[in-house]
Amino acid sequence: MQASAWPNPELFVDAENFAGSKEYRGTNNIELTAGLSQRIEIGGKRQARIDAAEAGLTLATHDRTADQLALRDEVAKAYIGALYAARLVALEDDRLKNAQSLAGAIRERVQNGRESPVQSRKTDITLAAAQVASQKAQRELQGSRAALTALLGVPNVTLALNSGWFDRIGDVPDVSPNEAALAENPDFARLNATIAQARAGVDRERAAGVPDPTLRAGMRRYNEDGGNALVVGLSIPIPVFDQNSGNILRARQDLNRAEAEADAMRLTLLGNLARARQTLLAAHSEAEAMGKTIIPAADEAAAAAREGYSAGKFGFLDLLDAQRTQFDVKAQHATALRDYHLARIELMRLVGRTY
Repeated sequence: MQASAWPNPELFVDAENFAGSKEYRGTNNIELTAGLSQRIEIGGKRQARIDAAEAGLTLATHDRTADQLALRDEVAKAYIGALYAARLVALEDDRLKNAQSLAGAIRERVQNGRESPVQSRKTDITLAAAQVASQKAQRELQGSRAALTALLGVPNVTLALNSGWFDRIGDVPDVSPNEAALAENPDFARLNATIAQARAGVDRERAAGVPDPTLRAGMRRYNEDGGNALVVGLSIPIPVFDQNSGNILRARQDLNRAEAEADAMRLTLLGNLARARQTLLAAHSEAEAMGKTIIPAADEAAAAAREGYSAGKFGFLDLLDAQRTQFDVKAQHATALRDYHLARIELMRLVGRTY
């Protein structure tokens, strides 16, 4: 809006032939001239300003899009962090319940003389550790909820813990690590806008080196006979000492710097895209392998250990180890799911999309 504005006209008043000598003493022969002067921009100055302003507006639009995308990513990451903390709370609660059940069963076996009192002490230690872990998980969940509510600007949030969304990983998005995939990335889009703004700055400084004529028009009042006459004038600066060469050179160097920085940022974004894609593929493979193979195997081993312990085929330490492995694997699976979702967010951000 400001770049398209024309220069303001100037009001001028000239007084001549007064306060001199002889017949020009006093104001008897004073001549007054009043009128307007208008600087006329030439050399494309106005259009150059408009082009530079439009380039700045394009940059501001990309920056706004980038800020919106970053906020969505922060909310998504906070939401995933809250779901992950809630999953750990559920796992630690199950671990605590199992430890309580096991401690009761061991005490009964110790009273019946079927187990050594040492085993009861071990179960007490396991129970105490499970209680500490459960309390820690609760505190982490509260912190995750607080972070999410702060981002959303609401007093409290309700997590959809049973939707199954956290466990669904689906297929890895088909994203190729090339510039075409970065087309919707606002950081990538602003590279060309930055160069366009710098190029518009060069054009603006070049146009500023072209002198603008000033047109003057007014009415002169002759005091001798009370007559009036029209006065017209035209002035043109002579670019002898100042041709705006320094500003033109600086604008050209700004353009060179913008082009170099754009090339460097383009390579950085391509590298980040390739790395994010590989990270997501690795996280997908890990989460899928743990969900389909490792967790079922750990569940089977824990079930077999419980049956074997009841039948007297396995010792108490074997049972504890199998159960500990089962819960640890489930916790690792939750971590793998979290890492997958976070990696997907990062990849989608680089291609200018949300999760």
